Amino acid sequence: MKGKMANRTRPNMAGLKAAVSAVVQADKQYQYVVDMARECRRQILQAYRGEKKEAAYELLKEIDVEDLNRQKQGIRVSLLKGARMENIYQVLCAGSQRLEGINGIGEAGADKIMKIARLYYQEAEKKARVKLDNVGKNPRQTTIVQNLYLLMELQTEIRQAVSAQEAHHDSLEEKVQCARQMQGMLGWIFKSSQQKEKALEAYYDLDTLVQQGYAGQAGQIYARTRKVMGKDTGFLGCQAFERNTAPFYAKLEEITGESPDEQAYSGGLSKEYVQSIEELELDLSLMHSTLRGYQLFGVKYIIQNKRVLLGDEMGLGKTIQAIACMAHLKTQGKTHFLVVCPVSVMVNWSREVGNHSSQQALEIHGFDRGEEYDQWKQDGGVGITTYETITRLELGQEHIDLLVVDEAHYVKNPKAQRTQALSRLAEAAEYVLFMTGTPLENRVEEMTFLVSMLNPETAKKLDRVAAVTTADSFREAAGEVYLRRIREDVLTELPDKEEKQEWCAMNRREEEAYYQSLLAGNYMAVRQVSWNVEDIKDSSKAARLLELCETARENGRRVIIFSFFLHTIQAVTGLLGDRCYGPISGGISGKKRQEILDAFEESEPGSVLVSQIIAGGTGINVQAASVVILCEPQWKPSTEEQAISRAYRMGQKQKVMVHRLLTENSIDERMLEILQGKTDIFNSFAQESVAGERLKEMSEDSAMKLIIQAELERYQRTMPEAEDEQ
Repeated sequence: MKGKMANRTRPNMAGLKAAVSAVVQADKQYQYVVDMARECRRQILQAYRGEKKEAAYELLKEIDVEDLNRQKQGIRVSLLKGARMENIYQVLCAGSQRLEGINGIGEAGADKIMKIARLYYQEAEKKARVKLDNVGKNPRQTTIVQNLYLLMELQTEIRQAVSAQEAHHDSLEEKVQCARQMQGMLGWIFKSSQQKEKALEAYYDLDTLVQQGYAGQAGQIYARTRKVMGKDTGFLGCQAFERNTAPFYAKLEEITGESPDEQAYSGGLSKEYVQSIEELELDLSLMHSTLRGYQLFGVKYIIQNKRVLLGDEMGLGKTIQAIACMAHLKTQGKTHFLVVCPVSVMVNWSREVGNHSSQQALEIHGFDRGEEYDQWKQDGGVGITTYETITRLELGQEHIDLLVVDEAHYVKNPKAQRTQALSRLAEAAEYVLFMTGTPLENRVEEMTFLVSMLNPETAKKLDRVAAVTTADSFREAAGEVYLRRIREDVLTELPDKEEKQEWCAMNRREEEAYYQSLLAGNYMAVRQVSWNVEDIKDSSKAARLLELCETARENGRRVIIFSFFLHTIQAVTGLLGDRCYGPISGGISGKKRQEILDAFEESEPGSVLVSQIIAGGTGINVQAASVVILCEPQWKPSTEEQAISRAYRMGQKQKVMVHRLLTENSIDERMLEILQGKTDIFNSFAQESVAGERLKEMSEDSAMKLIIQAELERYQRTMPEAEDEQ
């Protein structure tokens, strides 16, 4: 004790007061931020409960009053209907007193009816989902969005304030009181050695805290918080929500604790297995964004199983789950993360890494990028490269903590250079994450091949059960490798999607061009029915497309148009003129593509983004568009679904309208039949996180030759006059 006292003298009065004052002021400033966050959460929960109640009422309005007597409890429903009560909502609103007043019901009957009606309400409340679809007009929804905006805008300040309060708040009051005992000279003289030591210890603790930046950080946090709260947060929140709803729903889910049921977010895995995954603790302190419940489960699943295929449907945020895996592993001492993706989405990956986490990306792409690759091998971080680049680099000796393979269905041919290069990378990696929204394309073998690169033993099990599988058996066999969730199950806030077939009748010029294409056996030309006329003004599809775009403009909606064919894209671009953004095609760089997307994001309502479906149908987010137009049917259902999912995805606020331009009495009808057949098979298995019956193994070229021949024969039978003119 004496040794400590010898090294610590009583400070001057000014220094003492300054230290105490700084700490007290800082504690109040931290508390202000903590209280602000607590109040935001309180207002959110209060408004949310109101919206939840209204959503439950809407469900009850759909339940006929007849259901009150489902258990045959002797309720006289006819008396309720006679009192103009048609649904359970009206019964609840009536209440016991009014029910008692209905002749023939009485007090006991009213109590029984209300008891059953309340049970229905409890069930409805569990099922009800709150959609923030009237922000700016609905006061409760506006309150929710405004306070969510504050929590997200100030999330760093709130985190720092909470951390500072948890570390120091409880002990500060005692230390401040002890330190203040040194302020009076007379009192100090008569203090015991133990009291003096305690007072000095308190002062030096406070002074050290100030020197370490406790008070300085508090001042900055407080100033930033007051500045944000001084703005029109209601307007700014609504504006931010309009741009991107996804982070708002993620934060709302975190605050309310409500998420899709276990069966939905776990992809149908067994309860025991789900529980073992849920027990894993994540450290996402390096993440800037809040994850949804199903995304958190996905991250835990990946970390626990180490080598997995994430098959979430497009638009569910596979990228952010991969970034969260990197963030967690970084906190565990892992350093080297490598992303392999199509060149078209490299820029998007770089942005997403920086936007969602504290890590930075290093792009490794080109014919001679050994220097960047060597830098990544030496320093670590998030390296982003392409399928083409990995075939030119010397692979297999580097250390990789996590390998992420985006659009993994690109890897199909075991003999291809990209597959062999990727296989070497996978062998060198501790964790491997394959990502694809369409793990089944045309053959189950493609999925089992991907699984074989992750876990050969599981692939063998899949081979054994594939031919005679059931949903349950395949799910069980693939459970430790394959996880898939679908939008409708986990994004309950998604607006409706309406798909409409826009049938167009061929005019004479279209018929002539179409027949000549059939005679020539020109597959590409036949597929471009209506678009391959000499003058685009003679195209019935073009006319309908212009009508749809004009309607979208009048309704304040943006449009995205897809076609497989560059010729069609060029025709559409020429038709639309200045309102058109793009086109996005395979020939543009990733940087240019991102510039087009950024400009479209900020464009006026009525603007149109035009893209080749292969180049722009994957890896981009276009929630700004709520109208999707497909210029022709595609060979694979997954191609169309991926394209539609550019707009119909997490963050979409408006109802999405999908228009398929189709020509009567043409190959479009045959393609549609084939497309629907494949979709039915895909839905039967992939949507349940399982693989199923083998799809037809005929190649597209072989199949199209047969289709064109059959279409020519049909056309000649039904329109002989066309043949006679030749």
